[in-house]
Amino acid sequence: MMKEHIVVIDDDQSVLKAFEKVLSAQNFAITIFNRSVCILGMIRRKRPKVVIVDMKIPNENDRELVKRIKQIDKNIVVIIITSYSNILTKRDAFLLGADDYFQKPFEIDALLSRLHQFTSK
Repeated sequence: MMKEHIVVIDDDQSVLKAFEKVLSAQNFAITIFNRSVCILGMIRRKRPKVVIVDMKIPNENDRELVKRIKQIDKNIVVIIITSYSNILTKRDAFLLGADDYFQKPFEIDALLSRLHQFTSK
């Protein structure tokens, strides 16, 4: 059985390493990025099942990134993670096309449950 591909974009290296460890243990293929530069080309080529995006990467246009991912393929699941959560941030994430939203710190089991739901479709 082919592993589902998940991409994670976060500026915090420790968060990326944690995702890499946890998702690999769950038998996902994972690609991590600390910046969004060049990621759209990779998404066009590899069409991951899920992209997890930190909403507040310094010097990055995270809002534009979510829209552009959905323009490439509306079936790619985009999950927003952020430390800077409020009702407007959450609303904006869904208006941009996000499929789910998690405020840091979040329960990894809750995120894994959602990932398994999204990847079993």
